[in-house]
Amino acid sequence: MIITQKYNSAEDIDPEFIPSLEALLENCIPSFDLIKSYEKAASENIHFAYYLFFGNTTNAPIGFAQIQIEKNKVEKKSFFGKFLKENKLDPKNDKHLKWSIPGSLKEGIVFDPRFIKHACNKANKIFNDYLERKDIHTQELVYSQAYEELGFEQGKQKGQNKQLTTLDVFIKNKNSYEDFMSDLPFDIQKLIKTSWRMIQADLKLKMGEYSSFKDIFSYKKQGAAQYKNLKTKPIFLKYLNMESNIEFLTLESDQEVETIVAFTKGSGNHAFYEVLYISDHVPEFIAHQMAMLKFFERENLDKLHTLGQIQNQSHLMDLGFTQRNQYLISIKKD
Repeated sequence: MIITQKYNSAEDIDPEFIPSLEALLENCIPSFDLIKSYEKAASENIHFAYYLFFGNTTNAPIGFAQIQIEKNKVEKKSFFGKFLKENKLDPKNDKHLKWSIPGSLKEGIVFDPRFIKHACNKANKIFNDYLERKDIHTQELVYSQAYEELGFEQGKQKGQNKQLTTLDVFIKNKNSYEDFMSDLPFDIQKLIKTSWRMIQADLKLKMGEYSSFKDIFSYKKQGAAQYKNLKTKPIFLKYLNMESNIEFLTLESDQEVETIVAFTKGSGNHAFYEVLYISDHVPEFIAHQMAMLKFFERENLDKLHTLGQIQNQSHLMDLGFTQRNQYLISIKKD
């Protein structure tokens, strides 16, 4: 039998469950801090629901689901508009649900493989219970191909199912970054080596590494202005709210910072990175190389995951990242 426990804030989840959740989500997030930080940075019209799934053989959670609930923004009516029938507010169908865990895979649910069948049945019931609510307009869920037996019932609602492919993981199979580079196709090797020479010889940028975000901008002529501009952007706020140990990798000059990559160790032998900022002078794929260089330097790390949006997934697949098959179900009420 599977039971669930619902929370309306990640901060309310019992601390004793966090280590088990981090182990369960080791392929998705570097730490549970990311989920808490994502909630803190959300806009006022977005709220969350979190479900922990429990089996009858252990007190540790065997499944996790995160739902983002976005409420429609309603324009303020004019004085005369209040008396017009067509301008009356309809409180029904005003919420949009998205099952998604903020991390490398963006899937809404994760289960211990031993409990997939029964956990899927429980998730299916939660999904359909939301469909019955009058205030729900749309519901969207991305889930792993491993959970095909979810078998969501759409009833009379308009729905669609799509198959998706996303980046999954890079598995270390070489002893060093140099060995990794030498094993790449010649054209990719040439592109990367030429770009590194351009970074060093033409742009005269050097690499930096910081444990504090603010320290990145110290001793740079435009550092104070750059720090003031970047620290309020959502992508940076997410990391400033996190308590985990984060390494900020940079390409920089004495004038300013040209590239910032966040790199952090996850559970076990997993590592995660996200490109936070890159100037027009620097090729995007060099930012990924910065993370891979750091990854190979750390002997205790074997699996590397990307966070955030990746513009050129094919390039990372050429480097050795694997793919993952997913399903997207999207339902909209009439």
